[in-house]
Amino acid sequence: RENLMALNCGDASARCLKNVLSRGGGSSAVLVTGGARESMLAHPYHSTCVLLERKGFVKIALQTGAALVPMWGFGENNLYENM
Repeated sequence: RENLMALNCGDASARCLKNVLSRGGGSSAVLVTGGARESMLAHPYHSTCVLLERKGFVKIALQTGAALVPMWGFGENNLYENM
C-alpha cells in the first residue's frame, strides 16, 4: 500500500478521480472500469465488458474537462487458460 501511495496511486472513487483530474495539465488517471466484477467473468477466448453500470467516470471527465482515451487489451483473457 505504501509503495502505491508513494507513486500517487489512489482508489477508483469519484473523490480521488476528481482530485487527480482537477490538478491541471500533465495529470492523468488510469481506470479499469470493469474492476473485480469483470475479472470474475474472464474466460479464455471470450471477453465480457462490464460498462453499463459504470458511467460515473464519463460524467467526471466532462465536469473536469479531461479527455477520455478508450483502451482495450486484446487477448488478455487467453492468459487464464494457462492457470
